[in-house]
Amino acid sequence: MRSASIHSSEHIAAFLNRALAGGALAVGQLEAEARAAGLLRERQQIQHAKAFKKAKKALGIQSTRNGFGSGGKWAWSMPQQAAQIPIVTTANSNLEAKEQFSARDAAPPVRRPA
Repeated sequence: MRSASIHSSEHIAAFLNRALAGGALAVGQLEAEARAAGLLRERQQIQHAKAFKKAKKALGIQSTRNGFGSGGKWAWSMPQQAAQIPIVTTANSNLEAKEQFSARDAAPPVRRPA
């Protein structure tokens, strides 16, 4: 009977964060690095390892296929960060303070003469 070393999901999550920090990585390369780190057995596939599946889901890691047919390869990547919406500041000499509104607002507030 083979004994498999048990690694915590935090340890595997940290490994995945480091491995995928530079961008998408082919599953074959990711498996090789996981084996070198002692996190995956010789013939074990990363997509079937419970600890990796759990960490992948928790981190929101995405699988993408590059290419078609037998030439296609799978890669894992971290999710992209949501785009930040810039805040636009308008100044008016008649106002004591600056007002801020989101760039997604259709128009700034209407001003009435004093």
